[in-house]
Amino acid sequence: MSSPHAHLQVWDARKANPNMKYHELADFLDLVVDEKLPKEVAEDFKCDPTLYRKDFDRIIRRKKTVLVSRHLSIARQYIENVGKGEFPKRRGR
Repeated sequence: MSSPHAHLQVWDARKANPNMKYHELADFLDLVVDEKLPKEVAEDFKCDPTLYRKDFDRIIRRKKTVLVSRHLSIARQYIENVGKGEFPKRRGR
């Protein structure tokens, strides 16, 4: 799937599911995030494995939230610029 298509797919899904949390939207759309943990966090888990599951889930939810937020921001830029007759154009993330 091309990037503009992915951005607009997330936009459409958000409009259809306005009450869904961003990380839930990522799961709904099967968006993939890197599940590799930062080195410092991985080392902390070695010291106390009981922290692992809860913190791992929190970190992954955060990554999914950031990903969906980025898609929505870029889609918003595309949509605004289409109204001006410019596509594909965006400022950045």
